[in-house]
Amino acid sequence: MTTTTTLPDDDDRIPRRPYGDGIQLPETVSMVGLGCSSFSGFFYGKDAKTNMPGWLTSTRTTDVSTVDQHHIMVQEWIATIHYAIRKAGITILDTAPWYGQGLSEQVIGLALQELFATTDTRRSHIVLNTKVGRYEVDPIYQFDFSRDATLVSVERSLQRLRTSYIDVLQLHDPEFSPSLDVLMRETIPALMECREGGKCRALGLTGYPLSVQRQILRITLERFPQSPKVWDQALTYGHYNLHDMTLIRQPHSLRRMDDDDNDDRDGKTSHYEYCRARGCICIAAAPLSMGLLTPTSSPPHWHPASSALRQACERAARICDAHKVDLAQLAILVAMGETKIPVTILGMKDTGQVQTVQRLCQRLRVANFDLDKALTREEWTVWKQIQDTEHGPFAQVWKTGDYHWDGISQVREFWQKLPGKPVVEEWQESS
Repeated sequence: MTTTTTLPDDDDRIPRRPYGDGIQLPETVSMVGLGCSSFSGFFYGKDAKTNMPGWLTSTRTTDVSTVDQHHIMVQEWIATIHYAIRKAGITILDTAPWYGQGLSEQVIGLALQELFATTDTRRSHIVLNTKVGRYEVDPIYQFDFSRDATLVSVERSLQRLRTSYIDVLQLHDPEFSPSLDVLMRETIPALMECREGGKCRALGLTGYPLSVQRQILRITLERFPQSPKVWDQALTYGHYNLHDMTLIRQPHSLRRMDDDDNDDRDGKTSHYEYCRARGCICIAAAPLSMGLLTPTSSPPHWHPASSALRQACERAARICDAHKVDLAQLAILVAMGETKIPVTILGMKDTGQVQTVQRLCQRLRVANFDLDKALTREEWTVWKQIQDTEHGPFAQVWKTGDYHWDGISQVREFWQKLPGKPVVEEWQESS
């Protein structure tokens, strides 16, 4: 494969950071990636969906083309993608069949087709990521990690995205697999087959529990010794934000990890270091913790955070409000200020949201990515209060462990609620 080219890094664009090897993946990527779940009905509540067009509510991941390209909502989504790439300099788009059961992929395909036809933007300018493994809303059909489902899903994604290859093909929430064996025997060999056949350039893991990602990284190295590298990238969400920084730092602490500490025997090596030691790019998502870290601190009803964490985020929002600081913008600045993370995936549903993030990134650029210098006096005051491990809003949840949630318990609850008592193994290692 030839070296991937990138768009010019103009001063008004979102800055770039080192990323890949320049062969499978570009050497640099925009420090913010466009999370594309917003380009569907993914975050609309049931009441809102009653007034939505039929194609928004009835599409399944077996469908390839259902979107009304001329609908005003679709046109706004397409305009947002165009702005993000052409004006903001975003070079990475992250989607999945699960996002609107294929609608997000369809919208991206339409947007990129138009962009490539009317501008000098090329497919090689974009890192386009999608996933396999999680599909339908109906819990009975939501997960399928079989070989056949994986290969069929990739073909459908290629059609919906209107592309001949995917940059990073990701295993979506593997912690929900009914067994480890099906991942090792069916899913992962199918993914490797896609990479070898040119349908994708790299393979990635996604999911919430860091312990499960480590488990899969470790076991695939043991199961596939003939392959020099199975995983190229690991994406996790909700683990680098104001209340949980365990992607980079030790639990219950705001102290940075020693870059040379790769010893995992004590369980304290950061996930970033664990991945880096195995030649795997580590990237982040959800710096707003899926709605917890917003001025209103009003996450969706399904949010898995404990009441203690929700209350802690509400206290952080009140501190921000007292100092006239936007909690979401502070959270984004803190997340983007971590230069070890090459890219953070952030959902942005319209051009205005992209522009806000663009301005925040420019503040960091001007400050040479020194977070303290990038913050206003009011933001700095709030940030110091939030970091206070004795009296800050998160002090108690850091002590009790409620600063995150148990992703493995979520998996157990999901399978227990299904009718018919499916055969499911409890294979996931906890941290």
